[in-house]
Amino acid sequence: LGRSVNGEIRAGEGSPILEKFEAVDNEPTAQLLLQVDRALPHLYTEAASIWNPIHTQRRAARDSGLDDILLHGTCTWASAGLFLLRQYAQGDPARMKRLAGKMVGKALVGRRLDIQLRRLPTQQGLSRLAFQVLDGNTVVIADGVAEFSD
Repeated sequence: LGRSVNGEIRAGEGSPILEKFEAVDNEPTAQLLLQVDRALPHLYTEAASIWNPIHTQRRAARDSGLDDILLHGTCTWASAGLFLLRQYAQGDPARMKRLAGKMVGKALVGRRLDIQLRRLPTQQGLSRLAFQVLDGNTVVIADGVAEFSD
């Protein structure tokens, strides 16, 4: 939005080492994560107080070189986390210890987002899953890893 950030760079906890996501033949195919209807980016903007016109104004999105408005990356991220919590932690957010991945694509309105999963070996007493989020054949979140306490 043409704004600069002032101040020193502060690094938090180190990023986990992500594994390249590879689907395995005997594991289930992609499952529905979210249907991105036209109202969702508007509702999320209001709820999260994240104001960027490429998520709510078609003209701003097109002026930025996009075909249409996009779903917020943080909404896509939260949807993946909620799906994983419900499926693998009985909906208990205290059991999720890490949710990591790379934002690499765009979630367009009017599209269906799917999630692909693969179990990873347990590490330090944590159940682990690899995941990726797809918009059709386009990866939106790549090389995701979720870790849960048992």
